[in-house]
Amino acid sequence: MHGGFVDRRFWGPSLALLARHFTVYAMDRRGHGDSDAYPADHDIAREYEDVAAVATAVGAPVDVLGHSSGAQVALHTARRTAQVKRLVLYEPPRLDAFTPSVRGRLHASLAAGDLDSIVATVLVDVVVSTTNPGIFPNARPQVLAGLRESPIWAGALRNARSIPAEADSYATYRFDPVEFRDFSTPTVLLLGSTSGPVVQGWVQDLHAALSSSRIVLLEGQGHGAMHEAPEMFVHTVRAALE
Repeated sequence: MHGGFVDRRFWGPSLALLARHFTVYAMDRRGHGDSDAYPADHDIAREYEDVAAVATAVGAPVDVLGHSSGAQVALHTARRTAQVKRLVLYEPPRLDAFTPSVRGRLHASLAAGDLDSIVATVLVDVVVSTTNPGIFPNARPQVLAGLRESPIWAGALRNARSIPAEADSYATYRFDPVEFRDFSTPTVLLLGSTSGPVVQGWVQDLHAALSSSRIVLLEGQGHGAMHEAPEMFVHTVRAALE
């Protein structure tokens, strides 16, 4: 399960490496890549149903690897179907930064056909500003320039027309630890050792809520190890599942 704003191609070189060891089903989440557009009544819970449907179609118990918001979707899917055997969740976020103001800007940019501004808003003014709160405002031009050269920019631009609706669905999401009080699916939480305190706090809080979880560090990595260090990333995923 890929993260927000991108599609299955964001797994990059790690996908072929994973396929050497596992039978891999790389989904395009609803509204992303080659999947159909979001329906008018889209809600993030619909994505839990989508993943459960794919797991059922596989016909055998599956392990689910999720990145970022895709990790949140994977987690909630595991509460809904016994088909999910184990989880590997790479830095699941809180998803509480999609304010009415941000969502209004995204929809205005979509109406104007300004896909570049959609991507800049969501990556710089939501993702980076939330996870690195001390970096703004003076560093915004440099951050934007760096992101334009990164794999996530190209991935988000491909899916930019879906981002405002995706942001709307995230705005309705709230994690309730009580829902997972009896959750028993074995879960490995991947955390980049260079990820900032905000992301580390998210992962630690989730670990505290999931009694069957443990944290595994990706040494020297942040949120994009599947691109920056694919061999190490796949080795870590394999070790987590073994």
